[in-house]
Amino acid sequence: MRNLLPLLLITVLGCKDDAITWVAFNAPHQVIQVDVLPEGSPVGDPVSIDLLSNLGQTLVGTATSDPGSGPVGTNYLLTVHVLEDYVDLVGRTSVEVKSQAVSDLNGDGEDDSRENNGYDLRQDSADPGLYAITLQSLGAADEQRQDEFTIHLWTPKDLQTDTTTSDSTTGTTQ
Repeated sequence: MRNLLPLLLITVLGCKDDAITWVAFNAPHQVIQVDVLPEGSPVGDPVSIDLLSNLGQTLVGTATSDPGSGPVGTNYLLTVHVLEDYVDLVGRTSVEVKSQAVSDLNGDGEDDSRENNGYDLRQDSADPGLYAITLQSLGAADEQRQDEFTIHLWTPKDLQTDTTTSDSTTGTTQ
């Protein structure tokens, strides 16, 4: 029985909650705007923004949408590059997508926007500071609007510094 006690303790200690509380690492409202144009329009040059720390004082990375504009149906490659000094602090990157209301989607005579959705970006296996996702613009063939990609960098609460903002989400590791 005495030999089983260490094994039992290891088993109990190994069963912990896998939920991570994520807190915001970058400044709020860091947005890339992309133009969605009518079918047949040319694609535009990439657009980039600097990503700043939660207080907006320190450069922590960049975000780029390639292309920066294109016709309905265009695939936009959104990449986020976290600077090397902050790679160990940023554990997750997400984007919130907002579309302008320009079409009557439900037949009530008023313009509706599509759902505003949030997505996690995939981390590159060889470069831990590189994250990416491909987003496709949807809409009517003659639709023209501006979409916003709000970039969020997240750090686990356990790594939070005293100056990190209180915005947080909870997720489960896999």
